[in-house]
Formats: sequence, structure tokens, C-alpha cells
Amino acid sequence: MRIPRLRALVFDFDGTLARPALDFPLMKRRLAGLARDLLPGDVLGVDAVASALPALEWIEQLAAAAAPQRAASFRDRAHALIRDMEREAAART
Repeated sequence: MRIPRLRALVFDFDGTLARPALDFPLMKRRLAGLARDLLPGDVLGVDAVASALPALEWIEQLAAAAAPQRAASFRDRAHALIRDMEREAAART
């Protein structure tokens, strides 16, 4: 049996073709909680709603305001949180 070659791949980042399963406001709230837990004193007044930045850029902004060791740990945990949420969303769709 011959397997057909893949000729195209479509990424629908803005939800034009399919209903997005990721809850971005929830993602930002979880990231804010992580920042409050891992970056106490470095990042005061973390507000997920107030930040208009996309999640990845916001992670970098928060990490830039933190001590280097805490920033590295925060980045790792924040990216793991996003990967987990993406996997959960993929499993639901």
C-alpha cells in the first residue's frame, strides 16, 4: 500500500478555520499565579488581565524583572505550564 505524500500543512493560529480550544485568559491567570509564587518581591502587582502582551512575551517581561536564578526557574515552569495546557487542549479537540 502506498502512503500519500503530505502536500500541505495548515496552521490556524487565530481561529479562522477552527474553534480554538486554548483558554488564553486562563493561561495568563495561571502564569500570573506562577509569577507570584516563584518571583515574590521581584514582580509586584502581577496582573494577567492588565498585560496586553501575548503569553510568551509576557513571560520574558516578567523574567527580565527577576533575579537571574529565579528568572530561569520561572521561564522553565512557565513554558511547561503552557505545554501542559496545549496538550490538554489538543486532547479535547
